Amino acid sequence: MWMVNSNENSKNLKFRKTETSEIDEVVIKWFRSAREKSIPISSVLLQEKAREVGRTLGLDRFKASNGWLEKFRTRQNISFKPIYGEEKSVEPNHVTDWVEINVPRI
Repeated sequence: MWMVNSNENSKNLKFRKTETSEIDEVVIKWFRSAREKSIPISSVLLQEKAREVGRTLGLDRFKASNGWLEKFRTRQNISFKPIYGEEKSVEPNHVTDWVEINVPRI
């Protein structure tokens, strides 16, 4: 558990770290890395990455449900919008190669 105290006169806000906090941290780093490379990430791909991270962390009961996805998107301020502009274009083969390396096969 960690605390935030922005003002001595205000109440301390307490935030409890949950089982999925570690998953969120890893997934958001992965997501940002992909977006920096202009690689489009769908909600399904994001959920699969979260499941993979959950398994890696030994959280076998974690399902990366649609509810988890919506809360994750809200917490991280993620919206799935198309990437526009020539500077954001990417070769389809690069996307396929990146996905094969970074997303496990089931």
